[in-house]
Amino acid sequence: MGQPGPSQGDRPPQVDARLLRTSDLIGLRLEAPGCTLEPGAAGTELVVGPAASLIIHFPPQHLGEEVWQVSPDPPPVPGRASRHVAAGPARLVYALPEGTCIGYGLEQLLAALPGLVLRVAAGASPAGEVGGGGPDQPTGLETAIEAPYRFVVSSSGLGSFTHSNTPMGPVDRVEL
Repeated sequence: MGQPGPSQGDRPPQVDARLLRTSDLIGLRLEAPGCTLEPGAAGTELVVGPAASLIIHFPPQHLGEEVWQVSPDPPPVPGRASRHVAAGPARLVYALPEGTCIGYGLEQLLAALPGLVLRVAAGASPAGEVGGGGPDQPTGLETAIEAPYRFVVSSSGLGSFTHSNTPMGPVDRVEL
């Protein structure tokens, strides 16, 4: 886990760290505006202040590839590689209840996520429901998942995301 960023004047240092676990390819960035790192009984803890958020940044998660038309006959061998476009990064943003303490380790942070509430764009609605407003880009403090061609969505507040707290399965395999 990384250390907090530099402090600006009288403000405490901002929590901004890289989360890396090579055994199952977790490579994320954590921001926690409104939180501080403090010593706790079991090690360093993320202590939540008022109006705090937990932001998990992901590298690009999607790739759009060129379509090759297939007919009943075998397609001709392409003379070049397929074109592709990568999505931009994605982020999950969680609201944190003031006074909460979360262990400052990858396993503890992953374990806390299912119990937290996602912050989503105002127009995000559950499947089958139509939101009242037009499309708006999610703000920096709202969940945003990007697909290729800058198509950005924010799940509804009913969405949830989980990942195993610890590496799963045989050492030669990875949970995706």
